[in-house]
Amino acid sequence: MRTHTAEPTPEFHEKLLLWKSGGELGALNLRGYETRNESVLALVAEAERRHGLPEFAPLTVHTGDQPINTGDAGWRSLAFSRAEGFLDIAVPDFLFDGWPQVGIDDYEQACSGAARAGETAALDSRLGWIGNCDTNPVRWQLHALGAVNPELLEITDITWVPEPEHARLSTAAGNYLTIEQQITRWALLLDIEGRGYSARLKLLLHSGRPLLVQDRPWQEFFWPALEPWAHFIPVRRDLGDLLERVAWAREHPDEAAAIGRAGQLFARAHLSRGAAVAEWATRLAMLAEAPQLPYAPPAACRLLDPVLRNLGAID
Repeated sequence: MRTHTAEPTPEFHEKLLLWKSGGELGALNLRGYETRNESVLALVAEAERRHGLPEFAPLTVHTGDQPINTGDAGWRSLAFSRAEGFLDIAVPDFLFDGWPQVGIDDYEQACSGAARAGETAALDSRLGWIGNCDTNPVRWQLHALGAVNPELLEITDITWVPEPEHARLSTAAGNYLTIEQQITRWALLLDIEGRGYSARLKLLLHSGRPLLVQDRPWQEFFWPALEPWAHFIPVRRDLGDLLERVAWAREHPDEAAAIGRAGQLFARAHLSRGAAVAEWATRLAMLAEAPQLPYAPPAACRLLDPVLRNLGAID
């Protein structure tokens, strides 16, 4: 893959352009959050190595937490999730490569660690969750539920702070827990939306622990195959039934454990890096055969077309 990196600009933040022309895979990295763009490029390059990609016209990949095409069928975009009212096509996210800023250097190793941690009895029988509550009001709602129901829930807010000399982030209170530590600690796990979709859902499914999943509009590419009460325990988006669901899981440990094991089997089958790379290859091959659409709205194309023409991505 030949990758070109542009200077960062606010209007094209969290964007990548991908194409294959003249037998060469190309990319324009328009910069994004942390190393998300670079991780997506690594996955696409692996899709080319493993599966061989057909030639395709430029495509936009949005690497933020929510889809971006709010119903304009005149252009096409890829994103980490789909949602009602949006036309973006969901593709595997950056985490299938890694997220070094939060201590996940390699996704496959993190999955193995999650599975190992889930093999032993949890230290605490409660449901636990830790994360940045400022990314969504429902997380502060969860925090409040934990404060008044400590016998059922252990909920911890963290504030990420940069470490100037390291790629990793730390927390203001020094209360960071790795995914393995979270799984080791709590018998019941929870996934909840943040600014948009939640990347950690995949890793929690690999644990084999009973997993409660809050409903949300942001759906990753694998969401349609994920079945409530088969692979996870569903929770309403407003958390109105969270305490009831936690009580059910504690009162029905065998059924809850079976759901956790089924979720883990689902993750092993569909949420490995190899499966994500294959999904990227399948999606790009399908788009190569689909009717061609512009990669962005007209105003953005007017700005970027000269750059792409100079790179040989378009005529």
